[in-house]
Amino acid sequence: MIWLLCVLSLASYAKAQSCGGTFTTSSGTAASPNYPNSYGHDLRCEYVFPANGQLLQITFNSFQLEAASSWTGSCYDTVTCYEGNSLLGEHCGSDTPATITTRSEVRIVFSTDYSVAASGFSLSFSRGGEIVTTTTLPPPTFAPVVPGSCGAPAVTPITVAETLRYDQAQSRIVNGIEAKEHSWPWQVSLQQSTGWHYCGGSLVNENWVVTAAHCDPTISSDYVVLGEHDRGSGTESTQRLRIGRKICHPQYNSNTIDYDICLLKLATPAVFNDHVHPVCLGDSGDEASFPAGMDCLTSGWGLQDASDSTTPNKLQQAIKPLIGKSTCQTAWGSVNSITDRMICAGMGPNGASSCMGDSGGPLVCQRASEGNAWHLGDSGGPLVCQKASEGNAWHLGDSGGPLVCQKASEGNAWHLGDSGGPLVCQKASEGNAWHLGDSGGPLVCQKASEGNAWHLVGVVSWGSSQCSSSYPAVYARVTNLRQWLDTTMANN
Repeated sequence: MIWLLCVLSLASYAKAQSCGGTFTTSSGTAASPNYPNSYGHDLRCEYVFPANGQLLQITFNSFQLEAASSWTGSCYDTVTCYEGNSLLGEHCGSDTPATITTRSEVRIVFSTDYSVAASGFSLSFSRGGEIVTTTTLPPPTFAPVVPGSCGAPAVTPITVAETLRYDQAQSRIVNGIEAKEHSWPWQVSLQQSTGWHYCGGSLVNENWVVTAAHCDPTISSDYVVLGEHDRGSGTESTQRLRIGRKICHPQYNSNTIDYDICLLKLATPAVFNDHVHPVCLGDSGDEASFPAGMDCLTSGWGLQDASDSTTPNKLQQAIKPLIGKSTCQTAWGSVNSITDRMICAGMGPNGASSCMGDSGGPLVCQRASEGNAWHLGDSGGPLVCQKASEGNAWHLGDSGGPLVCQKASEGNAWHLGDSGGPLVCQKASEGNAWHLGDSGGPLVCQKASEGNAWHLVGVVSWGSSQCSSSYPAVYARVTNLRQWLDTTMANN
């Protein structure tokens, strides 16, 4: 009888300390050992959710592990999530993992150290929907870009021409100038939990941020901060969001700094407003729109001098002329190879340079070939005109809204077609002359999707250790890496 009681006691203990397993049912729950009581020490539990073609959803209902080190930010006890071969994130403390939705296998690894324990975690999972195999998955599709939905700040930035005029008077072009508040609304600050800024980034839609792979943010403790201008203010209405997923380019090489690009999926979507707005991405292979010699702009909170001990509180911007690959390679010599995944900008005595803290931030340009060009209805393209009530704003035909043109007799006044009065537009071939409908003549308007939108052409990658403008700064070339960006966002 005594022997039997001992066996039962040992069996109960083993059951309480068992962990992990393989979960193949259509729904269910899983938890850390001994949940909701404290888990044990020196554990390594692996929870496997195999792929079966159906959509799998895993939600953490409760999560409390030992807190991360207040000194290093490193976790002692961790939950690490994998989707297929991709790391989704490492979590500890009360940093609850985001809901996972996928058709791939998911592995959740729970590991603990030799001291301090907490209640652990519980999760629920379910599978459902049509069974889709990898051979029948449709190719990824991308939502069309809505005119004006990217690259159009609500606050007009200090432009290249204005910067030149201002800086020549102030002799400040070498170090750049303070940006106009909230004029680069896609600018991101990557910060540790302490609020320390270490890298930049660019918002490309409500769910995704582009940064440099070498920034390597820590999912469990770092933040993406949107809508910030003055980091020392404390009164700005910013969005401080957690990172739900980090996907850096699989070919990133820390020695050559090639493929230096990374996508961060926000744990909760960004809310667009006048201070938070996405940038357009340069089209894949569209090098022709961003030629050498074009003046572009970069922004960030990086050091203004390599000897500075702190980064500036207020967002800075600087003009950076693009530089051809061969010129850039000559400047850098044997220091590093300039690959097709890199684009260079800014060199010379009157140039500006990116510096530590700018990494991952944007280099943006306006397309060389479009600007304010007039088009005779490209097939499928939007046709827009100015609304009578809104000055120079361009609109993609609001339902029931007025379509207006200038009347021949009244200079530049805009009219909503007086009954019986002539409705006239400029002919493409005759400058500014206005005509009362020559039969067959063209009606032309500016395309809403092109105009002066800002495009992300480069991601701050590497440069002179002394932040010297004698050497060009090097950026990850978005036009070369755009296909990877699109595919990664669509598949995740």
